[in-house]
Amino acid sequence: MTCMVSAGSMFGQTGEAVCTLSGNDIVVKSKFIDTFYIKQNEVLTPYTLTKTETVLPSSSYGSFSLKLYKFNGYADEPGVCNVIEVLKNGVKVLELKNSLGFENLSSYVSSESGFYGLITLSANTYALIFNEYIYASSPSMISVVLIRNGQVKLVYNKEMYINSITKQSGSFNMQLQANTVEYIDPNTPYNEAELHTVWWDGATLRFQ
Repeated sequence: MTCMVSAGSMFGQTGEAVCTLSGNDIVVKSKFIDTFYIKQNEVLTPYTLTKTETVLPSSSYGSFSLKLYKFNGYADEPGVCNVIEVLKNGVKVLELKNSLGFENLSSYVSSESGFYGLITLSANTYALIFNEYIYASSPSMISVVLIRNGQVKLVYNKEMYINSITKQSGSFNMQLQANTVEYIDPNTPYNEAELHTVWWDGATLRFQ
């Protein structure tokens, strides 16, 4: 309870639960998960493996890693990969794929240093953050995957910009923006930023 109160008061918000936790299960809410764009009428396989990354070499529930692939014929298209496989003990447990490509998170968020963000939320709970490639200054899909008690679920998938990611022990806060702010000149914006927050309150992921 102390962790929930301190995390909630730090961000000063209550928000809506992005997912619910039931025993060992992660129950997702469909309203927070949009569909990735997949270009139709293309032969996307066989995929080409571009990289393998270890996420958690050892945990109470085994090891977790990523395999990154390009679609067939997409070698010269933007983005690091089109497919992200999350593996538990070498077995695929989740797949994310899109035609627009995923980019290094560090390309868009200065506090990050690699392809993805990994945040330890407790001894058995972790968050992975992925960022779709940004085209023409339009918001791209932000994906949050929760690993909890060995279960792996996509819990948040929405088109947003990540303005910042702030981390502290057992919690994190993502400041998001839903639109592109356009300018008549650098000092005169003619639309305002629509801002949102996704954060871990000590017990679940929340959105406001």
